[in-house]
Amino acid sequence: MSLRTTALTGPVLLLVGCTTLGDDVLALPEPSIRRVDPPVLDAEQQKRQDEVNRFLAQRYHDEGWVILDTTQTYLGDIIDWLDPKSVPGSEVTPPPPPEFELPPGVELQQTELDVYPELRGPSWSVPMFRPTFAPYVFGDVPASSVEDFLAKSAHGQPEGQDRLYGGIAVPAQNIGAHSFINSYDGKVEATTMSLLELAVSCDGLDPDTTLEQVGVTASRDRANFDRDDGKPAVTRIQVEFYTAGFKNIGNDKGGWDGMSTGFKPVGGAPYGPGVALMPMSTVGGATYDSRFEIRNIAGGWWISHNYNWLGYYPPEFFDVMTSEACEAYWYGEVFDRTPTSWTATDMGSGHFAAEGFGRAAYFRLPVYLDTAGVAQWPDGAGTPSAVDPACYTSTELFNLGPGFERVMYVGGPGGDSPGCN
Repeated sequence: MSLRTTALTGPVLLLVGCTTLGDDVLALPEPSIRRVDPPVLDAEQQKRQDEVNRFLAQRYHDEGWVILDTTQTYLGDIIDWLDPKSVPGSEVTPPPPPEFELPPGVELQQTELDVYPELRGPSWSVPMFRPTFAPYVFGDVPASSVEDFLAKSAHGQPEGQDRLYGGIAVPAQNIGAHSFINSYDGKVEATTMSLLELAVSCDGLDPDTTLEQVGVTASRDRANFDRDDGKPAVTRIQVEFYTAGFKNIGNDKGGWDGMSTGFKPVGGAPYGPGVALMPMSTVGGATYDSRFEIRNIAGGWWISHNYNWLGYYPPEFFDVMTSEACEAYWYGEVFDRTPTSWTATDMGSGHFAAEGFGRAAYFRLPVYLDTAGVAQWPDGAGTPSAVDPACYTSTELFNLGPGFERVMYVGGPGGDSPGCN
């Protein structure tokens, strides 16, 4: 054991691979190689950062997670690589990897860990993205504590206040859905978020208390995870769930992975939720998309990205979606915490849907799996309720030929568009 100073106040004992750093103090280890320096904080920000560090260390301790290695990416993200023996549920064997081909003119969008495999830990371990809660640390989102910040967190949902949408929804019994998503890296203002989400759900008898949902997103989120640092917003894979309505958030109840527990990552996955997507499509330039899938297997709701199953939400979380869901969604969503004058945060590229391929974000080959497991097009689907075409738009589903048998474009510049308020 050695005595080191960490981001927590005061010296602590650092045990590599553990989160217990003495009898009274918990802290998480520094990455083995620091590739990005920590941000410079003032006294109040440092106080909140220390609080976040202690909160996360306590979570690891309470869950019993054992860290084998800690790496930092070139974007500055910290990933802990956990011993699968310490992560219940991670030993479940994932389904066979999905198979697919890309059409001409489209390249596969990867993750930062695909592009830079040296950032990975042991191949058989469990990757765990370490959230920063930067909007809280920097005071962008006022909150009295990290718990208060989490209680005020904004989540993806196909119908909600302070949100505008573009997309489709189909009421159909299903055991999952999938789609290729092309997301771009449009502008995202502080305390807002812009998502392109695939989700399945059931309302239950009383949606306020019985709604259940599982979703996976290409997310640019400065409301919960990242802050406006003057650079383009990072686009990340994020997963979320609900088991008792949109307002009931907490560990094993609902919320984003990283903000609440519940998602069961699998050992050997090359990355997990929170990882950055790259490269990004550019308007008038290269187009990249990646494949997202949700599927019910043996009562659990599994999530995959490209060829990789990342993990699942276990059957015991669900009373309604025990073997199938009732509705499937493919949609863009922008959240504005102060919507009196609507944010200039972009959906997708910031270009309206009618501009089409090479300029607007899209969902390509959106399908749901019926209860027999047969892929079905969501033809005739409806639209989310909160739509303002002066801010953001979506097209109908087009058949544009091989690889684009169904495609829906979404996007818009939000408050930068005349008439969007």
